[in-house]
Amino acid sequence: MKGEVHTLSNRREIAGSVKCECPFRLRGYLLTGGDWSLKVGDGRHNHDMTDVLKGHKTVGLLNSNERVHLQEMVDSNIPLRQMLTNLRKRNRTTSTTIKHVCNACHRYRRFIRGTRNVMQHLLKSLVDNGYMYHCRKYRDSDDVSDVFWAHPNSIKLFNTFFTVLVLDSTYKTNKYRLPLPEFVVTRLP
Repeated sequence: MKGEVHTLSNRREIAGSVKCECPFRLRGYLLTGGDWSLKVGDGRHNHDMTDVLKGHKTVGLLNSNERVHLQEMVDSNIPLRQMLTNLRKRNRTTSTTIKHVCNACHRYRRFIRGTRNVMQHLLKSLVDNGYMYHCRKYRDSDDVSDVFWAHPNSIKLFNTFFTVLVLDSTYKTNKYRLPLPEFVVTRLP
């Protein structure tokens, strides 16, 4: 459908899809008091309405049981595709798409993080799970340059078996495109 948007300069811009050149027009006006008025400019369509609403944002919304199940899967670190498959197994008539699942996961993770930024949430998670960590900052700045963390069991293993050194680094896999080095240290006799 084509739509028109009026900007402050009173210039007309086309908004929406123009694939089928549908003449349907709907115009909304914000009234005083916060209410809206909708006026139909042209109510004709040059196409049949679709029977399948797959991908439509309101049809694909998750119900409360699906949201709880999705949150459990997010907590279990299940991949998005598998989450969608599990949701479809539970409800074969669902119109949920991978985009709906991705958005719901993002909202849930943002809810868990609360008002903390990503670095604050990382440090809180390290403390909550008993990790040992150390942060370095840039000189004359509060920006973090490096974060080192280790699981308590890894520290116990290191203190028990300290004769091996292995260095592994995974490159360009996170959203910041920074290396993720992994160290295993061993001391030779």
